[in-house]
Amino acid sequence: MTYFLDSNFLIDAKNLHFPMDRKPEFWSWLVQLGNDGILGIPEAVHKEVTRGNDDLVEWVNRHQMIFYAKQKDASQLCHIHLPGMEILQK
Repeated sequence: MTYFLDSNFLIDAKNLHFPMDRKPEFWSWLVQLGNDGILGIPEAVHKEVTRGNDDLVEWVNRHQMIFYAKQKDASQLCHIHLPGMEILQK
């Protein structure tokens, strides 16, 4: 099963819990999960998070071939919350 990340997961991870310059191992772990086909980023999320001009935009663009999923592929959307929060599936 592939889990698809939403915009809030990526933005909150970068801004609140796992700053890219202080927790690079978290971002490397996401890349590994993407390489393994466990994580994906739906097209709509890709478009939303790449509207800015920051480290997250660069990271998503650098790894887009790993994560990018057409919306039709994201039929099993899963919201993954950060530590201390439960995992909710739709």
